[in-house]
Amino acid sequence: MKTAKFLILSVAILVFMIGNSVNAQTNQFNLTATLDHAMVMCMETNETVSGHCTYHFTYHLNQKTGKIEWIHFNVIDAEMIGDESGTEYLYRDTAHDNMNYLGSWEFWNNINAWNESWNSNWVFDVEDGFLDPYLPADMPDEGTFIGSVFSVKAKSGGVVNVYGYTKVQFHLNANGVLTADVENISFDCGF
Repeated sequence: MKTAKFLILSVAILVFMIGNSVNAQTNQFNLTATLDHAMVMCMETNETVSGHCTYHFTYHLNQKTGKIEWIHFNVIDAEMIGDESGTEYLYRDTAHDNMNYLGSWEFWNNINAWNESWNSNWVFDVEDGFLDPYLPADMPDEGTFIGSVFSVKAKSGGVVNVYGYTKVQFHLNANGVLTADVENISFDCGF
């Protein structure tokens, strides 16, 4: 009798979990950019690089609306070689965003068009508009963006030279007040 009750309870919990996860999904995949004499934003040197960069990209859909609730991205593999110097560069970029800070959701949705407009020569293996079905009509009124962005390092003779590192947390509250905690800025991107 206990086994039958346990089995029925287990099936009921499983059905409930599956039913709730139909609309609320976390989708993960890799986006790889081919770099051909590409510019790297915020890099202190003006040298172009060639190679590739792969981001692990995740977005979560709201259970009720089926629209994006947050995105997360981070570089999982990058091979960037300086076209003139032959210097090998390490590249790090990661963020979590549930407020569409500075239009980052639209940026990722049209990543190739953005890179083309900037003449950066980064070509991602995704069609622009891939997030169209999931972008909400009304963007969040409040949220948080946490990122460690545009960290480019050159390895030379075993010494790592840091060209830039930023760690930022933005929060927009329901009253429209934006606060920011910023640390370790060691470069000026001209923003």
